[in-house]
Amino acid sequence: MCGLKVSIKGDLPEKAGAVIKEYNLIEPGDDVISALSGGADSVALLFVLYSLSEKIGFTLRAAHLNHMIRGAEAERDEEFSVKTAEKLGIECVVKRCDIPRLSVGRNMEETAREERYRFFSELSEERGKIAVAHNLNDLAETVIMRIARGTSVSGLSGIRVKNNNIIRPLLFTPRSEIEAFLSENKISYVTDSTNLSDDYTRNRIRHAILPQFISLNGNFLSSVKRTAKKAKDAADFIAVSAKEAYGDISGSIDIEKARHLHNALKEYIISESAYAAGMKEISDKNISDIKKLFGLPSGKKIQLSGMYEALRIYDKIKISKREENKNYNYELKIGNNYIVEAGYTVTVERSKKGIDLAKVTLPLYARPKKEGDSFYPAGMGGEKKLKMLFSDLKFPVDKRGKYPIITDSEKIVFALGRADERAVSGETTENAITIKITEGELR
Repeated sequence: MCGLKVSIKGDLPEKAGAVIKEYNLIEPGDDVISALSGGADSVALLFVLYSLSEKIGFTLRAAHLNHMIRGAEAERDEEFSVKTAEKLGIECVVKRCDIPRLSVGRNMEETAREERYRFFSELSEERGKIAVAHNLNDLAETVIMRIARGTSVSGLSGIRVKNNNIIRPLLFTPRSEIEAFLSENKISYVTDSTNLSDDYTRNRIRHAILPQFISLNGNFLSSVKRTAKKAKDAADFIAVSAKEAYGDISGSIDIEKARHLHNALKEYIISESAYAAGMKEISDKNISDIKKLFGLPSGKKIQLSGMYEALRIYDKIKISKREENKNYNYELKIGNNYIVEAGYTVTVERSKKGIDLAKVTLPLYARPKKEGDSFYPAGMGGEKKLKMLFSDLKFPVDKRGKYPIITDSEKIVFALGRADERAVSGETTENAITIKITEGELR
């Protein structure tokens, strides 16, 4: 693709270049994809990276995600983005994503964000680094929003200038300088009408709250920049200290290892465990609630934001996305029976000893446990509540709701590796079966 050589005025490329060098955002030979919405910030970023690409020695491309939220306006933005990239001789990758459909029952703003970064992730696997146009005003808005919701030291650091392969060369540039750069170079851009509405939290902060802070302190944005950097330094120190004291962090928390640590380290471990489990953000209230689980018995759970939950399982706290326990009643056949709703395979095999088919009413079914379930497990001397057997065997609490229980039309025949004594063959027979339950699908 060929474009005209464009001369760029102003010192914004130089300032962005200094940030790139200081934080090692781009190296010679890198493939860089500039996220391009068509708005002022993203257009400025594209032109800045264009002016630096030859000097640093990286390949530049653009990427545009059409959210399909604003009808004709979204079509306009897509066309504008493609043409802007073409003028510079830059390839523009376009993807359309029906956010209104995907966000039914969900927050549209959050859904759009998730799909946008999913698109970036797909591209980065093929082509390298993704440059996004967050600026100093965005950083300030984020810090204000997190303070309003409750946050940690890490939250006060706001937006990272580099997060894996996501880079933000304009993060420390005020929006006023970006607008001045566009004006000086007579670069056009489009305006997203949703940015003018106060229906979204960030827009309310942008239009009403941030200006109040700036009116109180004309250097407020610079103050936020300094505070965010100090908060990041403190957060980095806490991170190193937590890993030295605790070890590797995953989506579950080892209660005994974390219990007696300094509160700052404990909260860091909780936050990182939440992120490892897939959460994008965790509020101060979520952290406080999880800390309460340290003193609660196994099986207790709390609901977190974003369809996530924290569950105490004996000496651990597991953070995971909440899943509805789907009801099912699956008729079993000889062989491997994979139950999608449960995520388990029930293997039924013919045998000369085991469950005597003459003592059950066929067909047999697999279903999840029910309140009050009980049976007579062979060799255990009488009736046993399933609830108690799950507990005695220390079966994972988070898996109990889906685990298959095998029944005929009248009774439980098999559960937790044990046949019901009323169904067991007393001697060798040609009419018996064995049952085995395995997590996952057998191939």
